[in-house]
Amino acid sequence: MVRKKVGKVVMPIKVHALHPKLFRGLAFMEMAQDKANELDGVIKTLAQLRAATLIGCPF
Repeated sequence: MVRKKVGKVVMPIKVHALHPKLFRGLAFMEMAQDKANELDGVIKTLAQLRAATLIGCPF
């Protein structure tokens, strides 16, 4: 899913994948965010990327 959105698998996802329970929780959170339909998909993706930029995510 991340590769589809960003174009590559980013380091935080690789790290989360080392801890299956944490990765599962992250996956459920991502799915819940994707199902939220209050915003257009493009706007939602832009907001997520902006939030990631603000907190210093490397992608």
